[in-house]
Amino acid sequence: MKRSVYFLIGILAVCFIFSMLGSQAIAAEKIYTMKGKVVFVNEKDNIVVVDVPLANGTFRVAGP
Repeated sequence: MKRSVYFLIGILAVCFIFSMLGSQAIAAEKIYTMKGKVVFVNEKDNIVVVDVPLANGTFRVAGP
């Protein structure tokens, strides 16, 4: 009885790990496929501001 319980817990843990790894890959793909419009480039501080279109409007992202 104990072996079957440990086996079931192990199978569930492996399924959970695979599901988490898959969702991270999907999130990364969504980030890299975003399309936006460059609004501002500051060459002195190496900052770029991008407007990314969303369902209800735009989302402004800034960073190096």
